[in-house]
Amino acid sequence: MLKFFTFTLLLVSFSSFAQLQGTVLDAETQEPISYVNIWIENENIGTTADEIGRFSLPVVDKSKVVIFSAVGYETFKISYSSVKNTVELKPKVISLAQVNIRSVKFNNKITVDKFSKKRVRGYFVCGEAPWMEGKYFNYKEEYDKTPFINNFRVLTRSDIHNARFQVRLYGVSVNGELAEPLHDKKILVTAKKGRAFTEVDVSNLNLKFPENGLVFAVEWLIIEENKPNFKYTEQGNKEKKISTNYEPSLAALAEDTNLNSWRNFKGKWYKKEHLPNASFNKKGEEKYLTLAVEMTLSD
Repeated sequence: MLKFFTFTLLLVSFSSFAQLQGTVLDAETQEPISYVNIWIENENIGTTADEIGRFSLPVVDKSKVVIFSAVGYETFKISYSSVKNTVELKPKVISLAQVNIRSVKFNNKITVDKFSKKRVRGYFVCGEAPWMEGKYFNYKEEYDKTPFINNFRVLTRSDIHNARFQVRLYGVSVNGELAEPLHDKKILVTAKKGRAFTEVDVSNLNLKFPENGLVFAVEWLIIEENKPNFKYTEQGNKEKKISTNYEPSLAALAEDTNLNSWRNFKGKWYKKEHLPNASFNKKGEEKYLTLAVEMTLSD
């Protein structure tokens, strides 16, 4: 049988007293932007702006590049030495060709890649730097009868109440690379405490399933509200340590291929072959962990 385990990206420790602090603002309205994910490029260091746009970054080499990323805004890159007390992001206009207006019917629905809790083989967990885990949904002609994306469902596990995470839906180019997001509004999701299915309702976006498929991506938020307040001890060490993970965890399935799996790590997107995470069954056959998510389409 496949081993059941938890996958966590490498943790990074840094001093809390040495911080670069600021606020992220909309360049046009000057309003704070909530839950902006921020990376040091090519480093496993980052954070998330809080609900009113405030952020703190550790002191690093001033030549390093800082990446600010939020749905509905242009990705902004700036040298660490140039980051000021306020950082402005420019709103990004989505082409009208990507938006499909329709009258709501919901007469017919289909669920794609439905799974049960019994199939879960582990969980993706977020450490001290933000990252995204994505799953690719391929286009099929049968979807033309129910072409609009209604909702997604993921299995979450959380030690706290109301853990928050974001979801991004990406288009895919003809050569199979990730394209622009299909929406310009935040998709903020709340997970219950414990182990439960969490629904991501996107019916209000009026999105038609793209002919090149799409990538459903979970974006963890490095905010205090998502940090469980518990201590633990490691084997052979009596010293208590404070948890450095951020909730919630997201369930993973074991698959024969890694072609449907994407990961955004250190501010860049990779196919899973670049960052393999394999487990093995009793026959020694290699399996790959993929985000457990099902999609419902409607007419």
